Amino acid sequence: MTWIDIPSRIQARFLPFYAPNKLRVRTKLLAVLIPSMVAILLVTGYVTYIFSQQFLQEALERSGIVQTLALSQALEDALARGRRDLLFFVGEKPTAEAMAGYLARINALRPFSYREFGYLDLEGHEHVYYVTLRGKAFRVPDAAIPDIRPSPFRLVEEARGLGPGQVVLGPLAQLDYHLTLGTGEDVAMGDEVYRLVTPRADAAGRIVGVYILSLGARDLRNILSLYNSIHSPLHGFERSLEVRYSFLFDTEGWVLFQSAEVGDTDLELTTYLARAGYSGTLGRRGMDSAFRPESHYKHYWRMIGDVREGKSGIIDQADDDQLDVGGFRASYMPYAPVRFSSSENGPSKVVAGVAYMDKTRMTLRAGYKQVDVVFIITLSAIILVTGLITLLARAITRPIIDLSRSVSSIESTNGLSPLNLPDHDHETTLLKNAINAMIAALRRQWDEIKSRDRKIEQVRMREAASPDPAVPGGTAGLFPEIKGVGPLLERLRAEVAKAAHVDADVLVTGETGTGKQLVAEAIHRSSRRAAKPFISINCGALDENLLLDTLFGHVKGAFTEARSERKGAFLEADGGILFLDEVQSATPKVQQALLRAIAMRRVRPLGSDKELSVDVRLIAASNVDLREAIAAGAFREDFYFRLKVIAVSTPPLRQHKMSISALAHHFLKQAGDTTARRGLGLSRGALAKLTAYDWPGNIRELKHCILRAAVMSEHSVIQDTDIVLEADGGTFDAAAAEQAAEAVVAPPESFAAVSMSLEQVALNTRQRAALPTIVREGSVTRGRYEALCGGIPQRTAVHDLRDMVDKGLLARRGSGPATRYEPTPAGVLAAGGE
Repeated sequence: MTWIDIPSRIQARFLPFYAPNKLRVRTKLLAVLIPSMVAILLVTGYVTYIFSQQFLQEALERSGIVQTLALSQALEDALARGRRDLLFFVGEKPTAEAMAGYLARINALRPFSYREFGYLDLEGHEHVYYVTLRGKAFRVPDAAIPDIRPSPFRLVEEARGLGPGQVVLGPLAQLDYHLTLGTGEDVAMGDEVYRLVTPRADAAGRIVGVYILSLGARDLRNILSLYNSIHSPLHGFERSLEVRYSFLFDTEGWVLFQSAEVGDTDLELTTYLARAGYSGTLGRRGMDSAFRPESHYKHYWRMIGDVREGKSGIIDQADDDQLDVGGFRASYMPYAPVRFSSSENGPSKVVAGVAYMDKTRMTLRAGYKQVDVVFIITLSAIILVTGLITLLARAITRPIIDLSRSVSSIESTNGLSPLNLPDHDHETTLLKNAINAMIAALRRQWDEIKSRDRKIEQVRMREAASPDPAVPGGTAGLFPEIKGVGPLLERLRAEVAKAAHVDADVLVTGETGTGKQLVAEAIHRSSRRAAKPFISINCGALDENLLLDTLFGHVKGAFTEARSERKGAFLEADGGILFLDEVQSATPKVQQALLRAIAMRRVRPLGSDKELSVDVRLIAASNVDLREAIAAGAFREDFYFRLKVIAVSTPPLRQHKMSISALAHHFLKQAGDTTARRGLGLSRGALAKLTAYDWPGNIRELKHCILRAAVMSEHSVIQDTDIVLEADGGTFDAAAAEQAAEAVVAPPESFAAVSMSLEQVALNTRQRAALPTIVREGSVTRGRYEALCGGIPQRTAVHDLRDMVDKGLLARRGSGPATRYEPTPAGVLAAGGE
């Protein structure tokens, strides 16, 4: 026994009940789950109670504040609306008819009726005074106006100090008078009103009278009632049945009136709810129901002081310190000032305050609901305990199950990774270690086998790959220049054969680099016009005027630089075939000219008065979808159908990858002949890399890739590392390729291959003759090129040089008069390395 085993021996002898591997499953479950469940219940219940009470209290306070601020705004809007209604009539002449009509109109528009609307004449006795009784307006006789109590003449002095457009708000007054109307009817008036007064001035600015408009206090009380009901604009949830009310008080501390039931619009003003729990003075002059608490109610008088200063707030604890169960407050009374402005844009003044009393018992009810919460928590704890039991039972048997699954997965995944399982007990640990030792031995043997296979595969992939044998039969023998195998190439050769046997115009379509010009040349070689010229024009390499001149020619003197006559492509191809590459690049003007020439088979050179007949078969090629170009307005539809008599489509290389082997070996042979490195071969790895690539540049990209590999490779068999693809992010070392090309001296038998290379890049006679000299001299200027070509016009020289730049044979260096054109590696190779 070692010292490491001593703690476990002591634990097994003296603490058998505390050793986890000695306890029974049921004991483990009881020891873990019972304390866990009790702790969860206690913590969850306590935390739930604390947070729910706090959040509920805060929500009630915020809801009450919002209710009070909205109520204050509604009262201010009612007073401001009365001020605007009074000022709107000030400019009118105070006649009985005008005032009666105005009072009727505004009473019909407003949610409540104005109680009084009158005009007191300060210079005479032409008073006009109306009262609203039972929804109708009655005029008070002039003799009865002094009998109105309280007298409206008391407000005249306050109106004298006002300016134009200003209104003064009188105190809450209780109307109580009897009037005998002009009809002989006796009317009793008893109501509480707020009077709005504004002066009327003459043209000299002298006050000659005052207007009076009265708002009923009951109408303002009804606003309080509305916001305290379920019809409130702020009613967002059902409330409990506790008493809630609002009341209005003035800045002197008098409670003026309280809210009522929303349906009791004519109920007398009362304050019995607002004064509950307070002692103080009940009734004041002109307002019997008004109430003012005594001064020792600090919270109340603090509210009065805040309102005088224009502040809003909340009293969240009653003056008697009444608390709810659990120490949370039982009542909330938010308050806010009510302001009135004497003019539309003038400063406002606090005229009253509004308070909202909410003696809620919601926190108490929430406490009672806590029992339900605890019950739900208990059920949740039972569910949780059940889940824990399940998890623990699975955890006890998990080691053996995981071990068996891991061993079973070795065969299904074909992997020999060691088992990485946690140690749970001694037996499973021993078994796991034994299995891992066996896996380690198997992995060593497997790695040795894989290493041998990898070396064999590397040697095999570096061996030269033989070209795929040609499929006997078919149309491959008719068109040997069209390399490749497969159904797409057979269909292409069949289409070329059909097109060659007729004398109709042909439209060749296909992606760039798919051999459209090769197809055109094959049609020419197999047609009856094989002995006649084959003229190739790239429409995308010339601007509009130069292309028209190239196609139709010109006579001497047609323009400034026309020192000699030029036949043009149509006349040069007379009896043969004219190939228009990238025909989609032709401008509308060129398309119109070509359309007429094709339709009439007659052309007129620039500057000539005669039309010349031509016998030309037209083959056009495009690497874009001409139907989409027609839809975009870039290609004429009639020109498209004139060209598409016979349609031939060249497939992209990615659709017939079985042709890559034949093409690669063919281009490798051409590259070997051009670079004097005959006998080059492709390894299986290189061929596999070529076959796996999608070739966005199609056959042209494959050809250039093989050419680069042939130039740069130092071995007779090109390996996969010598193949540089665009997907690899590789670049072509131009300097190295140029040095390699210049170091090669072409033997006499390679002249035919050089000539074929110049023909394949579609150069005209001048370009083919000048390119070897440019390569020998290392560079050329525009003037030097004109001299090499026998004094051609400046514009023609610029066109030829730009065309060789676009074809990648020359590179432009510098600008302006110092511009020079240097041969690129492709130009060196095309010129035969001279």
